[in-house]
Amino acid sequence: GRCIMCIIAVHAEQAIKIVRGMSSVEVMEPEPALFQVETSLKSGRPPRWTLNGEVLEPSGAVNIDREGTLHSLLLTSTESSMSGPVLFVAGKSRSTAQLVVKGELTKPGLRIEKKSCRIKPQKTEEQNVFFVKLNSVGEVSDEDDAGQYTCDLGTSQTKAKVTVHGEWVGKVWYLERPLTSCSNIMEYLFADLHITIIQRMKTTSVLEGESCTFDCQLSHDLDDEPSWVINGEAVVTNSRIQVINNGRKYRLTIRDAVLTDAGDVIFTLKDLSCRTMLFVKGNSEKPVHIFRELLNVKAVPGEDAELSCEITKPDVTIRWLKNGHLIRQSPKYEISVEKNLARLLIKNTTIRDSGEYCCEAEGVASRAKLEVRGRPPAHVCAGVKGNTSGLVLSCVTSKPCHILWYKDGCLMWNSSRYFATRSVCEARLTIREVCNNDAGVYECSAGSVTTRAVPLKAMDAKEGETVILTCEYSLPGVQFHWWRGFESIRAGDKFMMKQRKTINSLTIKAVKPVDSGEYSCQCRDHRTTASLKVHGMSLNFSVPLCAFFHTSVYQSHFYAL
Repeated sequence: GRCIMCIIAVHAEQAIKIVRGMSSVEVMEPEPALFQVETSLKSGRPPRWTLNGEVLEPSGAVNIDREGTLHSLLLTSTESSMSGPVLFVAGKSRSTAQLVVKGELTKPGLRIEKKSCRIKPQKTEEQNVFFVKLNSVGEVSDEDDAGQYTCDLGTSQTKAKVTVHGEWVGKVWYLERPLTSCSNIMEYLFADLHITIIQRMKTTSVLEGESCTFDCQLSHDLDDEPSWVINGEAVVTNSRIQVINNGRKYRLTIRDAVLTDAGDVIFTLKDLSCRTMLFVKGNSEKPVHIFRELLNVKAVPGEDAELSCEITKPDVTIRWLKNGHLIRQSPKYEISVEKNLARLLIKNTTIRDSGEYCCEAEGVASRAKLEVRGRPPAHVCAGVKGNTSGLVLSCVTSKPCHILWYKDGCLMWNSSRYFATRSVCEARLTIREVCNNDAGVYECSAGSVTTRAVPLKAMDAKEGETVILTCEYSLPGVQFHWWRGFESIRAGDKFMMKQRKTINSLTIKAVKPVDSGEYSCQCRDHRTTASLKVHGMSLNFSVPLCAFFHTSVYQSHFYAL
C-alpha cells in the first residue's frame, strides 16, 4: 500500500510586550514634545498613536518613527489645546502618558484661526462683544466665510461655529455672529507677544566642498526680515549661499563650503540674536576647479596689463605661461596669489607682449589672450579758420611728426592754391581763393591717426525756412561756441545747438532776412565761418486797392482782397 505523510506547522504569533513605557511630557508652547516606547519585539504590525482620542498620522507636525524595538512620536510644534492623554497601542499592549502644554503667561497674545489659516483680527467695542473682520483680496461667498473658528489666547482656547448673514461692503465681510465664550478678549487683543528663539543654531564642522545648514525657530511669527552675517559680512544670496524663511523657521544654507567661510555665523531679527561657529576643514583630496576664468585683455604700449583667475582651492602651486613658455617673477612680470585669486601683472607692455597666456593649477588651466595695439605717434586735433576768400586748416599733434593732407581721400600736394606748412607740433593747410569746388572732407594724417575737418558752407534760404549749419572737429566731446558776427549765440526758441560725437550743429528756426550774416563755429582757438543769406518773401495783391464812397461825408473805407 501507499503511505502519505503531511507535515503541518503552526506558528503562533508571539505577543508584543511593553519593555519601557512612555513618560509624561510637559512643555511650553510651541516647543516640541517627544514620546518614546520600547517593546519586546522588533517586527510586528505598525503601532497606533492617539492624542486626545484622535489617531495620529505622519505629517509635517507629527513624526512617527521606529528603530528596532524603540518607537518614537515627535510633535514638532505644540499648542495649549493639545494637552491631554497620549496612547500607544501595539497588539494588545498599551502605554499611556500625559501631554501638558503651557502657554506663555507673561504676555499672552490673541490668535484666531479658521481651518488652520491665520486671521488678523480687528476689535470693536459695540455691545461688549468681539467681531471678526475678514479682509479679502477678492470676492468671497457665504460658504467661504462660514465655518468653525478658533480663538487661542495662549493660555486658553475656545471654538465657535460661524454662520454668515452679513452683506458685502467693498471688500470686507463683517460676521454678525461673534465668537462666544471668549471672555476678557479685549485685554489680549493688542498685547505684544513674548517672542523668543526656541531653536538655536548649532556649531557645525564640515569638510571643504561639503554643504551645511543653520536653523533658527521663533516662538511666534514676525513680519520683519532677518539678517545673516558670516565673519562680519552681511550675507548676500547667490548660487552658493541661500536664505529661506518659512513662517517661524529661518534657514541659512551654504553649499560647497570653502575655508574662508569658517568663522562666526550670526542670525538677527529685531532685538533677537543667535550666534554660532562654522568650522571648515581642508580637504586634501578635493580636486581643484577654475571658479572664474581668465578674460581677454586689450592694452596700448606703455600701459600695465593684468590677468587674473579664481580657483576653488587656495595654497596650491600656480604656473603662468605665455604661448606655452613658463613665466617667472621678474621686474617685467609680477605674480601674486591672494587666497583663491591668482594675478599676473605685465608692466609697461609692448607689442611683443601680445599672445596667449595660461594659468595652471594642479592639472586645470584657464587661457586668455592679451592684445597690445601699437600706440599712434601723435594725438591729433584739427580746426578750421578763415573766410570765403581764404581758408586755413590746422592740426595740432602731441609731438612733432610727419603730416599728410587728403581731400575726399586723395593725397594733396602744394600748388598755387594749396599750401602746407608745419611749425613744431602744428601743421597747416592754406586754401587760397576759396570756391565751390573746394567744398569736401579734408583729412590730416599723422601715422595711424587721421583727423577730419569739415568747414562750414555758405547757405541761401527763404524766409520762414529752418536752416542747419554744421561743423566737425576731430576730437569728440570738446566744447563749441557759435557766433553771429561778433555776437555770441545762446540756445533758445530761435536757436538750437546739438553735439553728436565730433559733429556740432546749429539750427535756426523760421529764418528772416535780418538773420542774414556771417556765422562762425569756434573750438578752442580754431574757427570756421560761413555766410547765410535769407531771401524775403515777395508780397503781391490779388486785387488792387479800391475806393468806395458813401453818402456820409465823414466815412470812407478802403480794403484789399
